[in-house]
Amino acid sequence: MIGAADLVMLDSHLSIAMACCKLFNHKVRSIAITKDGAIIGLVSDRDLVCSIIVAGLDPGVTRLFDIASKFLHTLAWNAPASEALEMMQACGYHHMLVERNGVVIGVLSLHDLVYEVRRSPAPASEPARSVSRAG
Repeated sequence: MIGAADLVMLDSHLSIAMACCKLFNHKVRSIAITKDGAIIGLVSDRDLVCSIIVAGLDPGVTRLFDIASKFLHTLAWNAPASEALEMMQACGYHHMLVERNGVVIGVLSLHDLVYEVRRSPAPASEPARSVSRAG
């Protein structure tokens, strides 16, 4: 995992305004949403924009739980980039949680994959290395 920001986590009861601040301050594109210490969902910058601007939700009142993607698939840390792209396309995801030995270690985004391919055009059968890592 190279050149990536730490995984940011926030509790599901916090507001989407808090998530916007965290995204900005940590310079990340997604936040893992937790409840009782366990990751239960994921919220991306796109989710926040759609919730606030398109849906007109109040960012100070709306909870992260209300907008988080909760049916998450995870990707093995050593999965080939081709598998990551295939799964993201099949599930309609722009971000996926990455796990190693059952523990979430980061988030992989389509942006990460595109950056990695442009930076070093390795075969798609090799693992994706540009993953936001858990802090």
